[in-house]
Amino acid sequence: MSNPYILVADDESDLVWAIQRCLQDAGYGVLTAHDGLDALTTARQHHPALVVLDIDMPVLDGLEVCLRMRRDPLLAAIPILFLTVSSTIADRVEGLDQGADDYMTKPFDLLEFLAHIRALLRRGESHSDPNQGESGQTSTLIAGEITLDLHTRMVSCKGKRIGVDDH
Repeated sequence: MSNPYILVADDESDLVWAIQRCLQDAGYGVLTAHDGLDALTTARQHHPALVVLDIDMPVLDGLEVCLRMRRDPLLAAIPILFLTVSSTIADRVEGLDQGADDYMTKPFDLLEFLAHIRALLRRGESHSDPNQGESGQTSTLIAGEITLDLHTRMVSCKGKRIGVDDH
């Protein structure tokens, strides 16, 4: 996968900016969100290759975002890295038990952070992408705010699924 997109969700604007720069310098595309609901909506709209998620965020906390992603068949396979100040063993165990693939605490070293990102993306490459058809080509078409999944034949507008009965 060349230049995968990574979603960074944290309510600390300065930290989001620094992580965004670090990831862009390493060749990744970056999407950002500043609260849990925004993170979930962005993940549904853009299906990133990886999500970096803070636990302590407004609207929806990171644990709830993680749980909802794991319950959504289109998002369940996306690797999640918790990057948070919650640093006790109990916090780490809870984050991993809620569905995170990895867990790092703040403050953190950028080189170690990038190593975790690379490892998670390598692991993610070995799993099949729900947005790829049998040919390996992406089966999701995006036009503005409208997304069409050719595999599931689901249409969404602004992140909200549109059913056959919706008018």
